Amino acid sequence: MSVNTPAHKPARFEELDVLRGLAAFAVVLVHFLPLYDHLYGHVTPVFWPATDNLETLKYYGVIPVSLFFMISGFVIFMTLERVSSTADFAVSRFSRLFPAYWVCLTLTIIATALLMPSAMLPASDIAVNYTMFQRFFGVPHVDEVYWTLYVELKFYILMALICRLGWVGGISHICAGWLLLAVIAEIAGFKDHPLAYVLYDLLILEWAPFFLSGIAFYLLWSGQRDRLVVAVLVGSIAANFLIAPLWAAVIQAGFWGVFWLGITGRLKFIICRPLVFLGTISYSLYLVHQNIGFYLINWLQENGIGVAVSILCATILGLGLATAVTFLIEKPALRKIRQGWKRVKVSEATQNLAPARAGSA
Repeated sequence: MSVNTPAHKPARFEELDVLRGLAAFAVVLVHFLPLYDHLYGHVTPVFWPATDNLETLKYYGVIPVSLFFMISGFVIFMTLERVSSTADFAVSRFSRLFPAYWVCLTLTIIATALLMPSAMLPASDIAVNYTMFQRFFGVPHVDEVYWTLYVELKFYILMALICRLGWVGGISHICAGWLLLAVIAEIAGFKDHPLAYVLYDLLILEWAPFFLSGIAFYLLWSGQRDRLVVAVLVGSIAANFLIAPLWAAVIQAGFWGVFWLGITGRLKFIICRPLVFLGTISYSLYLVHQNIGFYLINWLQENGIGVAVSILCATILGLGLATAVTFLIEKPALRKIRQGWKRVKVSEATQNLAPARAGSA
């Protein structure tokens, strides 16, 4: 790898953990307030800017998700720097994503079967959802929050391909070209043309500015401060204004400033145990909150419970389930899978070494 983390830099950013947690909690609020109100209607007006404009409603949720994608760009390139092969990278991502996803998916299916059976997908679609690749096969998500996993998986595949081809050393040039293509795609309207849309979708061009800015921030943090990296950052901010509505782009532009403060050590003040904890459970919280929360809110309001209390109960349930999944499933499974992979690698290395020793004897 051509990019090396300076020895005096921390191996992990608690600031980014906090930001991830805050973004996940913002998504929960968006879903339980305006999205629920739009889809089902709260029994009384919600204390949030309600809207029937689907574009506005979409960006209520996209804004915090765009921060997720920036963090992913940073973290995934950090992971690529630390692994020795694409197999290591694949195991790293599998252990991080799948155990918690399988459990949250199962909990959502059970809740749907018990509380909203009319919303159940066919068994064949549910089975495909367990692969996490359902959208690749045109199968609907059990829970619509999984759409971001479809985007993340494509980013992981693209980054693994870059690693496999040995192009990591030229990542700044790749990012610049990728960003330029995203800008061209938006100006030329790739998403409106069937053939061009295939490229638009596979290369996640709609979200590329956020992933690429995360990579660029990693390069800056690790000491690669050339003009091309800075150009990618500046260009990604400009692309944000090209892709998103002005009001959303203005809010999202603030994330570049927040990220800069984070990697330069100026966000230490946000690090506290409750927020770090929220960041720790953020992945499971994101996966488990929406449908189960919707069902609970609906049941409570049908039984005379007010909007504020029903939303509070759904939020507490989501936090509780996420905590259980994180500490009972996600973290233990991650450790076991990675330890098992290390044992496999040691075993393979030992077997490969044995013939060499025999030959030298």
